[in-house]
Amino acid sequence: MVNKLDFGSGYNPRPGYKTCDNILTPNIDYYYNGVAIVNAADKSIDRIVLRNVIHHIPDFDVLAKEFKRILTNRGTIWIVDCLPQHYMNNVILDYIYYRSVNSRPDIQIFDYFRDYLKTFGRYFKIRKIFTKEEKQWTILSNS
Repeated sequence: MVNKLDFGSGYNPRPGYKTCDNILTPNIDYYYNGVAIVNAADKSIDRIVLRNVIHHIPDFDVLAKEFKRILTNRGTIWIVDCLPQHYMNNVILDYIYYRSVNSRPDIQIFDYFRDYLKTFGRYFKIRKIFTKEEKQWTILSNS
C-alpha cells in the first residue's frame, strides 16, 4: 500500500491521499504546527503532494527537514505552484480570497517570490521540473 499525503489540502483533499494542514477540520489526518507534522511516523509516507501551497510556507528549511523525516527512502515530493513571473498575480488572488472572501488571517502571504528549490534541493534530489500553463511542476525524491 502506498501512503500518500496531500500537504495543505485543507478543505479540498485529494481522493486517496491522507490530509495535512495547519488548520483543524474534521477531514484532516495530520496537523502541521509549523515545526512538525503531528503524529506522522518516521519514514511512513511514500508521496507528498503540495498543490498551490508552497508559497504560503514561512520556513522552507523546517518543512524540508520534516518531509525528510516522514518520507520513505524511495519516496517522492510533487510540488505544483505558480511560475515566478506569475507570482504577483497569485499574491493578488490570495489577498482577495484569504483576506476577503474566506477570511483566513492565519495563512501567510508573501509579497515577493521565494525560491523553494534552493532549500529543497539541499535535502532532496530534483528529478524533474516542467511547466504546464502558468504552473511549475517539480518532482523531488529522497534517493
